[in-house]
Amino acid sequence: MATKLNLIAMIPTAVLSLSLLAGCQSKDDYSSRGQDFIPPGVKSHVDRMNDAQAAKGAAVDGMLYDQHF
Repeated sequence: MATKLNLIAMIPTAVLSLSLLAGCQSKDDYSSRGQDFIPPGVKSHVDRMNDAQAAKGAAVDGMLYDQHF
C-alpha cells in the first residue's frame, strides 16, 4: 500500500521535471521566443513605428519657432 502512495506522489514531480526540461529549448529566431531581446543592429517594431511617427510629424509641422534661434 505504501509503494502505491509513493508512486502516486512521484507522478506530479516527474511530469513537472519533464515539462521543465522540454520547455527550456529555444529557437534561433528572436521573434518566436516572445522576448524583448533583439540582436544588436536590428531595429524593433516599436523603434520603427516611433521613427515613422516622428518623420510624419516633422513633415507636417515645418514651422520654425523662437526656440530654434
